[in-house]
Amino acid sequence: MGFLEERMNQLVYKGENFSLAHPPKVQISKSSPVEDFVAYTFTLQEKVILSLYLGNHPSLSLQTSEGSEKETGQINGLSFESYRVKSNDGLQDKEVLIKFTSLREWPLYAHFRYSQLSAEVAQIADSIISSIQER
Repeated sequence: MGFLEERMNQLVYKGENFSLAHPPKVQISKSSPVEDFVAYTFTLQEKVILSLYLGNHPSLSLQTSEGSEKETGQINGLSFESYRVKSNDGLQDKEVLIKFTSLREWPLYAHFRYSQLSAEVAQIADSIISSIQER
């Protein structure tokens, strides 16, 4: 699965070529439905709050959504682009595509996504996303 380490009230998950921090109350599960990608699911109180795809062929669906807010920049030295959509009821959808910098052939990208989260839970998901580091 990966390796967990506790650091400053956060658990640090160490995957194949990345690490990220998350609150102890967030659980992570990993699956490899096919050979060319790995999927992670982050749950809080038995509700999925965040998904992570590691692979070479991500697909961004919010990129063309009406009202989508685009952002680009760096997360811990890794280039990213993200798209966020906020609905009238305050719920948020977000996708973040991060390009790894190493010369490995796999994975080239980390693709995070969440859907229909309250501002409070979105903040938890965003903190997990912003903690990713390439190893």
